[in-house]
Amino acid sequence: MERTRFLDWTIARLEGVRREYGGDPTKASEECRATMERILNQEIRDGLAPAGRSLDQMVALFRAARPIYDWLEPIMSATPDRLAWEHAEFQRKIDALKNPLVEVLVPNILKARQTELRLEAHLAMLRAAIALRSGGEGAFRQIRDPFGDGPFILRRFGSGEHASFELSSNLREPDKREVALKFVGSRSE
Repeated sequence: MERTRFLDWTIARLEGVRREYGGDPTKASEECRATMERILNQEIRDGLAPAGRSLDQMVALFRAARPIYDWLEPIMSATPDRLAWEHAEFQRKIDALKNPLVEVLVPNILKARQTELRLEAHLAMLRAAIALRSGGEGAFRQIRDPFGDGPFILRRFGSGEHASFELSSNLREPDKREVALKFVGSRSE
């Protein structure tokens, strides 16, 4: 979607400007600048300033950015153990492009994938916590840690009305901390 709705649309728009103002490079450059101001925020426009803003330069920068969408796919589907390697490969390719457009447009894809993995673990922990409260230990054991070989690690704290428990995953944060959620006020003992 991003490739089609942003990149391809922008290339088509800039090429339309070229056709419309082809005989007048000054007007074409002015319209190119106006288009960039409409679709890019100030930070991105500032990042592109060193690359020049001629129509031909902008079209070339956008066209050269096309492969990044293919390069993003391995990162967005990487398992936790492959994520750092896939990101390093992606970064190597990005650096080799030397395209200021790519450098300012590409989000922190590593952080996005790490967040997605953490959320996947948290959602499964929530299902496991609900299973524990509603169906007991047997139901809890049926919910698998998506990053391990079995159920989540269960730690219980306290007893009675104020008992709580914590679930942790085999997934680790980039700093090696465990990914865990604590549930307070559980009567499941």
